[in-house]
Amino acid sequence: MPRLKAPESLINHLTEFNLMTALAFGILLMAVAGIGSAIGMSKAANAALGVKAEKGKECPNLAIYVLMPFSQTLYGLVLLAMAVFLFSDKFPTDPVGITITMISAVFAGACIGTSALTQGAVGARACDAIGKTGHGKGEAIMFMGTIETVALFMMVMFIVGMFILL
Repeated sequence: MPRLKAPESLINHLTEFNLMTALAFGILLMAVAGIGSAIGMSKAANAALGVKAEKGKECPNLAIYVLMPFSQTLYGLVLLAMAVFLFSDKFPTDPVGITITMISAVFAGACIGTSALTQGAVGARACDAIGKTGHGKGEAIMFMGTIETVALFMMVMFIVGMFILL
């Protein structure tokens, strides 16, 4: 029995719809992760500027504590690129599938963004402590790196999930 073929216009429409769904998914995930990064960097930057105002020229370099939360935005960008370039033809087109996909984007973005937010809070306390005592740089990086691991685990689990489910 011969297989029925869908009209070419329908195939193009579905491909465009899948791409739009993948793009919306990636943008949503990256936006939520980016919000966390922005808030985290803001907390750490405020503390670093406070130390700079107190110490003046003797202020240690605190840029790493301010910039570490930015990496979570990059994780969101990686997931956006993967969704669009690797999986866009596999994204669901039915309303239930799209809803589940978008909810998962919000939760993944929230996990990654929360990691950035808490990393910024630790960075802010590190700036204060280093400004007052001059000690604790290694411990602060270690603590912030541990928080970074949460975002990395979420990103890796999401990539594995995309390969398995899509």
